[in-house]
Amino acid sequence: MFKNILLAVDGSELSEKAVDYAINAITESSETMITILFVQQPMSALTVGTAYATGAYQEVFISPAEETPAFSAWQRFPDKNRVTYLTEVGNPAEVICAKAEEDGCDLIVLGSQGHGLVSSVFLGSVSGKVLHYAKCPVLVVR
Repeated sequence: MFKNILLAVDGSELSEKAVDYAINAITESSETMITILFVQQPMSALTVGTAYATGAYQEVFISPAEETPAFSAWQRFPDKNRVTYLTEVGNPAEVICAKAEEDGCDLIVLGSQGHGLVSSVFLGSVSGKVLHYAKCPVLVVR
């Protein structure tokens, strides 16, 4: 059984299914520890300028810890003593892989797609990049 799981979340429906998997994993083993990670994309000057011009700037900036998908996922776990959550800023796939390696995780769990098809074409699939670059097993939940 896996002892140190990194659960990457983004608040999407498939991300919520990944949370369900992690909840089952932690209830099946008293030794499993989970880190929930939400990665906020860095903002470019264009993003900030556009957000400010359209009045959506409050939604673009990083939310307080209590309003992130990581915190929302953490709230769902029955045994919060074995679960931590954090938010990082950066390229999601790179941050997920680096955090998993840094923490010595033996499994990464994430949803298969957090954004729409058009975004996937332009940005690339986070789950696909994690599958390619991670140095530990990856479970992609659909």
